[in-house]
Amino acid sequence: MVTVEVRDSGMWHGRRSARRIAEDGVTGGRGLALVERSSTWWRTFLSPVGTRVVACLAVHPQTA
Repeated sequence: MVTVEVRDSGMWHGRRSARRIAEDGVTGGRGLALVERSSTWWRTFLSPVGTRVVACLAVHPQTA
């Protein structure tokens, strides 16, 4: 398992806004959907200065 933490100054707007953004053809706004699909668990932490996302990803060893 690998734990990843990402911070930015953006504000998370929730699922309803993310769907609207995708429908409008905007190229951004789908990051958390990708995190949700590729992680074992994830959490968002909101603050006045931005958003922090922590996710745990399963790592599979390569076979020779």
